[in-house]
Amino acid sequence: MLSAVACGSTEPSPLLPTAEVPATAAPPPTEAPPTAPEVTAPPPIPTQVTAIHDFLYQLQNLDLEAIGQTGYDLIVMDYSAAGDDETAFTADQIATLKNSPGGPKILLAYMSIGEAEDYRFYWNPDWDADDDGQPDTGAPAWLDVVNPDWEGNYKIRYWDPGWQAIIYGNPGSYLDKIIAAGFDGVYLDIIDAYGYYEEQGRHSAAREMVDFVIQLAGYARARRPGFLIFPQNAAELAADFPDYLATVDGIGQEEVYYGYPDDGDLSSPDFLSEVEPNLDLFVKAGKTVLATAYTTDPTQIDDQYARARARGYVPFATVRDLDQLTINAGHEPETSQPAFTFAYETRPDGSFRLTDPPPGASDQNPAFSPDGTRLLFTRFENGYNEGPSAIYLLDLTSGAVSLLTAAPDSDNVNLPGTSWNAATERITFASDRDDTDEVWTMAADGSDLFRVTRNTPVLSQVEGTASYFIEPSFSPDGQWIIFEADPDVPEDQQQGSIWKVRADGTGLTQLTDGPSGDTDDRQPNWSPSGDRILFQRRAPGPSTGPSTTLRTGSGQSSDDWNLYTMAPDGSDVRQVTIVPSSDTDASWSPDGRWIVYSSDYGSLPVPNIFVIPVNGGEPIRATHNETRYDGAPSWSPDGQWIAFESHPGDEDIPAALWLITAPVTEQAATALPADSDRLPSEARLAGVTHWFYMINVNLEPEMVNQIAASDYDMVVLDFIPSEANNTDYPMADVIAQLHNAPHHFDCAQCKPKLVIAYIDTGQAEEYRTYWQASWGIGNPQWIVGADPDGWEGNFPVAYWYDEWREIWLGEDSYLQAILDAGFDGVYLDWVEAYSDENVTAIAQREGADPKQEMIWWVGDIADFGRAQRPDFIVIAQNAAELAKDDDYLAVIDAIAQEQVWFDGGADNDPPGDCPLPRTEAEVDSDAYRQSLSAPCHKLYDDYPDSTLHVSSDEYLRYLTLARDKGKIIFTVDYALEPENVAWVYEASRALGFVPFANNRGLDRYVEPVP
Repeated sequence: MLSAVACGSTEPSPLLPTAEVPATAAPPPTEAPPTAPEVTAPPPIPTQVTAIHDFLYQLQNLDLEAIGQTGYDLIVMDYSAAGDDETAFTADQIATLKNSPGGPKILLAYMSIGEAEDYRFYWNPDWDADDDGQPDTGAPAWLDVVNPDWEGNYKIRYWDPGWQAIIYGNPGSYLDKIIAAGFDGVYLDIIDAYGYYEEQGRHSAAREMVDFVIQLAGYARARRPGFLIFPQNAAELAADFPDYLATVDGIGQEEVYYGYPDDGDLSSPDFLSEVEPNLDLFVKAGKTVLATAYTTDPTQIDDQYARARARGYVPFATVRDLDQLTINAGHEPETSQPAFTFAYETRPDGSFRLTDPPPGASDQNPAFSPDGTRLLFTRFENGYNEGPSAIYLLDLTSGAVSLLTAAPDSDNVNLPGTSWNAATERITFASDRDDTDEVWTMAADGSDLFRVTRNTPVLSQVEGTASYFIEPSFSPDGQWIIFEADPDVPEDQQQGSIWKVRADGTGLTQLTDGPSGDTDDRQPNWSPSGDRILFQRRAPGPSTGPSTTLRTGSGQSSDDWNLYTMAPDGSDVRQVTIVPSSDTDASWSPDGRWIVYSSDYGSLPVPNIFVIPVNGGEPIRATHNETRYDGAPSWSPDGQWIAFESHPGDEDIPAALWLITAPVTEQAATALPADSDRLPSEARLAGVTHWFYMINVNLEPEMVNQIAASDYDMVVLDFIPSEANNTDYPMADVIAQLHNAPHHFDCAQCKPKLVIAYIDTGQAEEYRTYWQASWGIGNPQWIVGADPDGWEGNFPVAYWYDEWREIWLGEDSYLQAILDAGFDGVYLDWVEAYSDENVTAIAQREGADPKQEMIWWVGDIADFGRAQRPDFIVIAQNAAELAKDDDYLAVIDAIAQEQVWFDGGADNDPPGDCPLPRTEAEVDSDAYRQSLSAPCHKLYDDYPDSTLHVSSDEYLRYLTLARDKGKIIFTVDYALEPENVAWVYEASRALGFVPFANNRGLDRYVEPVP
């Protein structure tokens, strides 16, 4: 038995405004600058959590077998039966519970990081030998007094590196024990400890707790990608610290509706009025809220469940001691999953094996039946892809395997996902039963075989006709079949094409032509709505032979496969995955918003299963195994499961069928933009992870060579021929050189770098070729003032004037020259001109709305570029507050925001490292002003409207809004000190942004940060 349960105090967590804290170059406080255990990777964007309908919270008296019989989706439990290492649950016990008869479960290990518990492995009785609640002589510096409300629980100075080393950072640490046991994540308690120390005058306490959680998350996810982080209580931190909300996967909140101040009490209105809005922030961000009430009254339980579900929370009611397996009557956990009691084997990542093929045989290519109760698959008798082969059925309730159809050589369900059509109840497959591979269909019971294609050996001699018709996939209505056509050549010279044909064999139509396009197109799969076709494409590398062969310079076939979609007529081809990797075996989620596929993304030693939004973005890893090849994934019709084939190693070893829960929430899926709403230009930015920004400098050949040789995905450069003293600069040649250069880390065969043209759309610059010697403020009338930040020679303009528009959009305009030079898009500076006091003054005199005029102006620039090039990229710099306007977001692809955390002065005085106030409370506070260095202090005093008078949180509020609406966010910080640069990159990436840091003048080359 545990002597006490540290699951939060009986008092509500303090909901205090953030105190005024001196801004520093990095988060730790000035009075105690700790260094946390080393984190080998910054916190990545957290993996999406499987849809959770119900959860169990129990820390004592754990009966794993009894819990396994329940249908709970998620379990919050201790890592140990008695809280110590001697009774810690084994990896086998955890794996068994995760894949138990009641259905797969997500397991979160309870871990208090804000208090120390005297029954844990790390406790030394000599720290408080006399049990007076006060640390004795020799106790560690981080140990504080006992919590009077929980016996054996001691307050701790959680920012101390000694305490943090106990929690994470070495093989014997608390977190590492949890990871080694196979838990899916942690449930972090006593987050609200920061309130205790704020009351004692430690103003940085909240920030330090947030940083502790972020660092812990980064450490865990570097070792177990997708590791889940759920803090308990202190929901108000999400409102004050956007990076905290971006890092965690959800939150647990106690006393939701019942339990405060005492068990069975209706929680006070004041408490709920503060807690609910903060929990709602998690829901809006697509996070999971676990709401626990402490009551055993049936009427109260019914009320708590109803109110929690109405707000999007996942409810649970139990006793405060958390020592019993509670199933509330009328709210029993849903068991929507089949009882997969026949699993032969489980893995630590939560997947389990469904088939046990005969010795030497290989089970591959699982495809769900339309009702989700059976799996169609191919069994190869003599090893991986080694025939003869036949088609089988697996019953997902009983585990029974039955033969559906057999042939002398090869019958194959070559493509998971849409082999079995719901509308016609027919199955399509490839077979060589008539001597050559053809597309066939049959009834669901294996009868009524019909040959769809007639690609006979005679026809295959005709130019342009393939020898193999394989990988068939039904359209949703069952009227069409799409398939892959391959010529009869060696694999390393293969160039497949995509075709379609009516199910009755008529209407044979070619959609892509691999040989003519010098590509290899394979494995097409029709979307659930029928409006897109998914396929994989391999493009050739540097060729040493004829263009019809796909060989790299080393003489090996390229393994860089990417995923694409296209319209059913072969038009509107869009790239989904961009980062060089082997992305294969792709099929759709049942709602059509996600793609599941096999990949070695991230330089994995063997491919694993990933999912990605249909419009591209950050892949989410579904399986986690470094020694097994996982491929051919198929999504279940209810969206809950992914079936796949797996075998040891990356060689052709026989495979079996496996199953794992799908790692995507309903909220995240429905928040994605539809295909029709996605700009083709936006998809081009989806794979950018490293970018470079340089203006205000002449690009000499040496500098161009350096940029070309770098690992940057995207570069933003000035349109140099527009400078009066550089009109003959070879801009087109430079762009071509950059397009032909590699652009990503560890990349042997890469896509071109994106090259974006910087233009100042809200200011006139006197060094441009359009500037006339007689011009100045007021002449012409649309030049309305001087730059408010001290940039000499820059003048805000009334951008709605025809003369200004003609410079950019006229027949011989700058924008046309930018397009002709080969730029991939534009980077629009000074969008914030609409708020400049001189611009607003002339707008008021003329009856113009400067904000609306700017939105129209950006839209006109975008329309001009996309009329000639539909994938022309438009990135708007600053004015993040325009994210509130959907009309504005509809015409841009991304927002780039300067000085989110650090700034510098005009003309590099100072060049950077001036920290912005973190929060609104710090803005213009004496403490913040006094924290600045002398150069930054001068900048602060000289420019009262500068960014040093704006908080980082104000920018982040709008940037996260734009991100949540589907826009890509680039951050630009002016920081040179290594510790500041490292912190900026980590903080930006934790929010899902793409960071860059340089000097304020943007006139020097910096190496990309891995």
